Amino acid sequence: MSVLDEGCTPKMSFKIAGGVPASRSESPWMTAIYNRLKIFLCGGTLITKNYVLTAAHCIIDQTALYVRLGVKDTFCFKGQCLDSNWNDVVKATIHYDFDPTTMLNDIGVLILKKEVKFNARIWPICIMLDDKINSSGFMTYSAFGWGSTHPNNTESSPILNSITLERKNTWHCLEMDEVWEFSDKLICAGNIKGDTCKGDSGGPLVVYGKYFGKQVAVQAGIVSYGSPSCNKNGAYTDVMAYKDWIRAKTQPTTHIQELLYKECGSSWTGGIDVLHFEVFVMNRNFTGSLITDRK
Repeated sequence: MSVLDEGCTPKMSFKIAGGVPASRSESPWMTAIYNRLKIFLCGGTLITKNYVLTAAHCIIDQTALYVRLGVKDTFCFKGQCLDSNWNDVVKATIHYDFDPTTMLNDIGVLILKKEVKFNARIWPICIMLDDKINSSGFMTYSAFGWGSTHPNNTESSPILNSITLERKNTWHCLEMDEVWEFSDKLICAGNIKGDTCKGDSGGPLVVYGKYFGKQVAVQAGIVSYGSPSCNKNGAYTDVMAYKDWIRAKTQPTTHIQELLYKECGSSWTGGIDVLHFEVFVMNRNFTGSLITDRK
């Protein structure tokens, strides 16, 4: 079993309508994302010391972005959030196949200007890279966000909330117009008592499991979209279906490797890179392919 960042193991014991307040120790990987005016946009998750994962629709066409880490109450008064910190975003990348019309491939990453120092209040969520693990094995999730706590309230909640959601059949959700288009990279989930709501976009669907004997939080999805009434099933990007894309964007790669992921459309997994090359030696051309699963 492998994870993106070994720092996601716990350092201490271990949008949302109808949800309950979440403690900072319960969700140290939560990040709040702001635009150039430092107006709250969406949630996100810290996945390494330099990267935040969020929804593509949250960051597309934004001229400047900031993230805030280690915070539960976004309205806390100056001097009362001493362990929270701001970080500039130096680059925002959305998935090359993101479609704003269907909302498919609604996933993006932010590169932070300053490397994050992990502590008891701030550390990354686990991103599973093991090909044998996928989201189909999980039926219950915890969602986190600063979204509205009532559909008639357009303001985001200052307090981070969480709610338990159950996975639903995606085809059924499509028939009920709860998802806009079927995809095996989409999770449909909901709760009869509440749902994610306005402002929860970009936040995580979380599952919990064992990693080398420790209980860890694993990100299974990203809040994408849902009903304006915030009381039906919603659509979530399946993070476990984008392992290779996340790996390619967050781990050192060459420009050629990045093009392979983007242009060649390989469905191979396990971090396999294919490099086509042509060399000229002693007046003769030699061509071939280098196939490797090692960096």
